[in-house]
Order: sequence, then C-alpha cells, then structure tokens
Amino acid sequence: MTRVPHVPALTLVPLRELAQMVTALLPQGFPIPPGSRESARLQALLLAAEHLRALPARGATSDDLLRRGAALRAQAAETLAILGKHAAAEMPAALHRATAHWEQAGNVTLLTPEGRAAALALQEAVQHALDALLAVRERTPGAVAFLGCAAEAMTAVDSACTLLRAMEVRFAPLLRERLRQLPTSASPADQREALLPGNIPFLPVGEALLGAAVALGFCREGPQGPTASIKEGTCA
Repeated sequence: MTRVPHVPALTLVPLRELAQMVTALLPQGFPIPPGSRESARLQALLLAAEHLRALPARGATSDDLLRRGAALRAQAAETLAILGKHAAAEMPAALHRATAHWEQAGNVTLLTPEGRAAALALQEAVQHALDALLAVRERTPGAVAFLGCAAEAMTAVDSACTLLRAMEVRFAPLLRERLRQLPTSASPADQREALLPGNIPFLPVGEALLGAAVALGFCREGPQGPTASIKEGTCA
C-alpha cells in the first residue's frame, strides 16, 4: 500500500509549538469547520492519494513532476516568509499599543492583502497539482513525491493562515488570559514584561512562520532577516 509521503517534521514544528501556546491560553482552540475551504482542500488531497494508491506501480519517474514539486515547495516557503515578515513587525507594535491603550488591544492585522494574495496563489497551485495527479496513470516515485510536496505546502500554509485568523479574532482574549496568570499586585511594568518579555512578543508568531519558511528552504541571510532567495527545493 502506498501512503502519502511523510511531511518532514521540521517544517511544522514552529507552527505546532505556536499552536500549542495559543491553545494553552484558549483551550477551546480553533477547529477547522467541516465546510471550510481548508476542509475541502484536505478532501482533495485524500482523493489524490487514494487515486495514486489504486494505480499500478512503476519504478521510473518523471523529472517534470520532481521539478514541479520543488517549485511548489519553494512557493510555500516564500508564502510563509511573506506572512512571517509582516507578523514579526506587527506583533510587537500591537502589544506595545495594548500596553499603552487597552481599548486598542483588539486592533491587530496579521493577514495583510499581500499575505492573503500569496496564500491564495499557493492554494490555487496546490489545487492544480492535485488535479494533475488525478490525471496520472501510473504510481511512480515522482508522482508520490509530488503528492508529498503538495501535502506539505497545503498543510504548512493552511495551518499558518488558520493560526493568524484565530489570533486576529481572539487577540484581546489571548492578552487577557496571559495577564490573568500574573498576581493581582502586578504593576503596569510587570504586565508589559509579561506581554513582551525581553521586548519579544510572548507569542512569537512571526518567528514561527519564518522558522517554517526556512525549514521549507527559504534562505534567511543577513541582519535584516529573510532574503528573497530560495534554495533548490527537493521533495525528499
């Protein structure tokens, strides 16, 4: 039986750790609704996997599928970097606003138009990849690797967007839960330190996204953070 290739754990570790931090503050979490686009993409992925599983296996592979898989993985890395660069700048600013003016605590935008456009373009690319896989007639290593790249790209970016949307909507409750852990005698300085320990956001969403981007192959060079260069992708 052919299984969906394992998604390298390194890619999703930063996102998983961030999700665990958010869930610890909001135990109800943020489940994916059954009728959501994320749910529909997951069903499409499972359909492509079942299609490949039922095909006759062949040892030879297609360089074209390997190239397309590498390109999809690189696009996912760049999308995560776009999302992460904005979040890394916005989170400290939003937390500083909240500590100065609590009534502004809910004013945070983590998904910008640029980020949404990049995520949408990747989601469309993943859908095209799954459609292409439904047209193959043999289960080659290249086809299985291409499916793995599609699964990794979809999982990483859908997870990132779900986290960002949840944090936008639940930002004020997240801050309240964080501050509730302090003693009642905590001063405003103590509260600022709880939200920005060492001047770093207590929920390092930008770093989590950038860490996932680097794991997928996005180069981070120099003091200004990630560059626009992408390493040669692989589907290993």
